Amino acid sequence: MIKELIINLSILISAISLGTQLRNGHDHLKPNQYTHQLIFGFVTGFLSIALMYFGFTIYDGSVIDFRNIAIMISAIYGGGVSIYLCSIMTAVFRIIYFGINPVAMYGVILTIITGTGCWFIASNRLRTWQKWVYCTLFNTIASSIVLIIKYFYRQDFKFILSVYIISSVVVSAITFSYLEYCVTLNNLYIRLVKESSQDFLTGVNNVRQFHKTLKHIAANAVDKDERLSLTVIDIDNFKSVNDTYGHNNGDIVLKEVAIILKDSSRSFDVISRNGGEEFTAILLDCGKDNAIKIAEKIRTNIENHSFVLSNEHQLYVTVSIGVASFPESTEDIRRLYELADQALYQSKKTGKNKVSYI
Repeated sequence: MIKELIINLSILISAISLGTQLRNGHDHLKPNQYTHQLIFGFVTGFLSIALMYFGFTIYDGSVIDFRNIAIMISAIYGGGVSIYLCSIMTAVFRIIYFGINPVAMYGVILTIITGTGCWFIASNRLRTWQKWVYCTLFNTIASSIVLIIKYFYRQDFKFILSVYIISSVVVSAITFSYLEYCVTLNNLYIRLVKESSQDFLTGVNNVRQFHKTLKHIAANAVDKDERLSLTVIDIDNFKSVNDTYGHNNGDIVLKEVAIILKDSSRSFDVISRNGGEEFTAILLDCGKDNAIKIAEKIRTNIENHSFVLSNEHQLYVTVSIGVASFPESTEDIRRLYELADQALYQSKKTGKNKVSYI
């Protein structure tokens, strides 16, 4: 029995580890993501089948398994679609593998009850550990009732029941501990990836991600013979904003400028903060004329925007913008940033609050 218990734990831990690797770097499933819930339901359904297949004998032909653990995982970490798909797969396999008989029907009914109960518990606003404890308690009680009905006539039914309850609680506790450990690792990985590629203040790409993205997009533009434009945006007299109103209010301006840049450009353009008060916008499949229009739209929207500071004071700022395009400005796409920066310098030199093109 100990051997089979270790096998079941190994199946659970292996499945969780594999699932964590496949989801590494991705956010948790959201309740409205139907496709993800469907996939999660299939995965937990197969896990439930594996746990039934490797169910173990307690004593004198009495077989138990930990399919309820898979159902709990599906309900708590998946969603409505996941739990019902997992339950259906479990019930169908139970009938196919064990045949149609009273014992199998007990198992099917128990699967439906535990699946519904776990989904109801998971739908409530509880902490994850609370959901897991309540699901474990519910499943243990429901399964114990079925075991009592099946084995009450036997003298050793108390032993069977005790072994099932103890093993279920132990396996449930170990599984949850490992699950939460893997979820925490995944969240930390996601956070690390975001912090390494996003500007901490504005949420747009940082300079490291800008250069990485520009290199990739530029290579793609050359391969597909597409146009590419780059705008470099610098807030005029930003130092005086910090000196006059403080760095906290300067941060407010930077955050709102980033929002305006995203709203003023196209949804697939790439916005970055390259440091200080300098931003960039990579305009995909965009030639000279359209790039200048987008840059002028950015300049106008920022000029007309009222920045409300922490003391409710309204502030207006302007930006200078440099634009360069491939292949109009240069046939060497590697010089795109250099030329856009030169165009920005030209805007600064000739009066600021304007768009210059090279």
